[in-house]
Amino acid sequence: ADFILFFALPAAAAFLALFVGTEQVRDLNTSLVLFAGLTGVAMVSALSLLLHLSSDAHANACAQSSHSATRLKLIRESHANISYTLLASVLLATASIFHAVFGRHAGGDATALLKHSALFVCIYLAANLSLSLLMVLKRLTVLLTKQLEAE
Repeated sequence: ADFILFFALPAAAAFLALFVGTEQVRDLNTSLVLFAGLTGVAMVSALSLLLHLSSDAHANACAQSSHSATRLKLIRESHANISYTLLASVLLATASIFHAVFGRHAGGDATALLKHSALFVCIYLAANLSLSLLMVLKRLTVLLTKQLEAE
């Protein structure tokens, strides 16, 4: 189910956007780069919060509570999700820049194909990034709730 949600659904959204004609949207590249940048900053903040939570978990490792194993698993999974989201935000910014370059010089068939491919990748990554951001926020909410319950 996760593969369908995180990979097939964004691909379907990107194909639909290409079919509808999203390339006519004004300032799409600027919006995508801004979205990628803001998401990257948010994930760095989430990573620092995760570091604080993991140091608390390590410090409290001696006092094994019933939530310790779950907390450590959530911290590991959250770290993986945050790392993936940071990578996706960098890829989205890069793909948006390529789309802007190909969009300005779209003259031949090969360049038009590159432009449409770059737009597909941009929309795919934006949708995937949105879903990943929601997953990270969900995991951090669970971790913080468990932290507050423990105190």
